[in-house]
Amino acid sequence: MYNKQESGVLLIAHGRPAYLKEAAALAISIKMFSPHTPVALASGFDSLSPFEGVFDHVIPVEKELRKGVTTKLWLDKLTPYRGTTLFLDTDTIVFGELDSYVSRDDWGFTAFGRMYPTVHHWFSSPEVHARKFGDQLVPCFVGGCYLFTSGTESARVFSTARSLLPKYRELGIEPLDNRTGSCNEEPLLALSMMEHGIVCRDEVDGPTFNMTRAVYRDLSSHALVNSQRYTIGDIPRPALHFQAYRRQWRYRCLQFQLLNWFTSGNKEVYPMNLKATDIFSLGVQMYVEKMSRFFVNLTGLNR
Repeated sequence: MYNKQESGVLLIAHGRPAYLKEAAALAISIKMFSPHTPVALASGFDSLSPFEGVFDHVIPVEKELRKGVTTKLWLDKLTPYRGTTLFLDTDTIVFGELDSYVSRDDWGFTAFGRMYPTVHHWFSSPEVHARKFGDQLVPCFVGGCYLFTSGTESARVFSTARSLLPKYRELGIEPLDNRTGSCNEEPLLALSMMEHGIVCRDEVDGPTFNMTRAVYRDLSSHALVNSQRYTIGDIPRPALHFQAYRRQWRYRCLQFQLLNWFTSGNKEVYPMNLKATDIFSLGVQMYVEKMSRFFVNLTGLNR
């Protein structure tokens, strides 16, 4: 078995308290279904209460690095592992073991996706894309999962991507949020991968499945009770990345079950079905959050 002090999973949470809850729920699901896998949190919070015991390592994120997803460009600096690091976005739930991924030491830097001739959604116009890439194939991936081994290759990928950050607008890359100017790390890492001759590994080789409407509709809110691995067709994946579905009912039920199981003190049983009072409380909470987002968008405030 790999040295679990040398390799493990890394999460990032800063900004809104909701991100800490997501990170805690993900870490708890890892402890349930991949108990030998260490979990580290790069945190921008002064307190992790009541989830202090969930994480094996806590790394403070300096204030100047708390820039939304742009923080991912510093994964190589934030990881506490000297071996292999598996980074997962916090809006992920794990249903199976991750040891087979974090035990790998032969992939250097890996993003899971496909090579495409065009990736227009990252750039302001097809003309900008064509001027930059011509007919080259471009790594296209969702940045919810990166696997890298500490060493020269991964250091070069992250370093080059960071060096491109001041040229973000010049490269014609669309900002994620015009209000905050948050920069998308995906195209910067893709450009860096191209410069260093690194291609995407097929997404089916990765540990996560990026949620789709059809899969979400079929997902049981009690999946943690009934299954230890969620299967997409014939391809088993140990983790589901919820993305835009993080605010929907089934994800929030799973998150509630995990957090409630951890804080209840009863660790001898898996999370149980939600009670009527739990459902009512969760429904009220989601309604308040939805109205809060509505008024923030209406007034243009950035929270």
